[in-house]
Formats: sequence, C-alpha cells, structure tokens
Amino acid sequence: MYGEYPIVLGGETRGEVRVYPEGLMTVFEATAEDPGAMLRLSVYGGGAEGYLGVMAPCGEGRVSLLRRLSRAALSGFPEDIELAAPAGGLPTPPLPAEPEAGRIPGRGGPSRGGGGSALRRGALARAGRPAPARRGGGHALVHHAGRGADHI
Repeated sequence: MYGEYPIVLGGETRGEVRVYPEGLMTVFEATAEDPGAMLRLSVYGGGAEGYLGVMAPCGEGRVSLLRRLSRAALSGFPEDIELAAPAGGLPTPPLPAEPEAGRIPGRGGPSRGGGGSALRRGALARAGRPAPARRGGGHALVHHAGRGADHI
C-alpha cells in the first residue's frame, strides 16, 4: 500500500498521493492542481474505493489533503492502490435490460415477499453490500369492509 500514486482528473495525471507509515498510522498526503471545484478524493485499486476526504486550497493554484488513518479505518480500503481520483468514480455494473419472467418492472416480483426485488438484491450484491433480509411467505391478510379477513 505504501508508495506514490497519481491523482487522475479528467483522464490526466494532475497530482500525486504519497502513502507512508507513521507509527501505528498510515498517512495519505495528496497535492494536485486546483480543478476549480470541490474535489472529494478517493484511492482505487482492485475494484475497491477508499474515501480520503475533501482537498483544500493551499495557494498558487493547488489543493492538498493530509489524512492519518488507523488500521481499523483502512479496513475497507483497497490493499493494492492503483491511483487516486474523484470519489464515487468506480463504474457500477449495468442492471439487466429485461425484467425477470412473470415480474412487473418496478414491482417487488410475484411473491411480494419483502427484502426488495431480486433485481435490487443482485445490484446490492454486486456493489458489495448485503441485501436486506427476506421476510417469509409472500402471503398477506387483507381486511375487506364488512367481510372480515380474507387470506390471499
């Protein structure tokens, strides 16, 4: 993880991030050309993103950032950093173009069993986030006025 990595803005190298140990902490020291807008910086590698923070003006058309992170704070960071770039820059996998058989687009599916649609659960899994727990059954009790509860 330690070393020097390019800061890529608009497809071009515009700065550098130095990563080095300092006691029990890992230091990220970044400097780049001022892009003219707020720059939230992340490091990327192996399909993972590690958010560092907002770069601040440091004079003469440059921005900088200094972060000291503990081992626990680095737990979600990429092990092998490749580059630094604006935060949120990882491409997201495309969702399937056609809905599943028997499914109405935008609906939870035939079972309506909760936990989000299969499409949403798949997108969450590809993004590395856990899907909500599924609730059982897909059955509901509906109360019709004057007729009591019907099981559907």
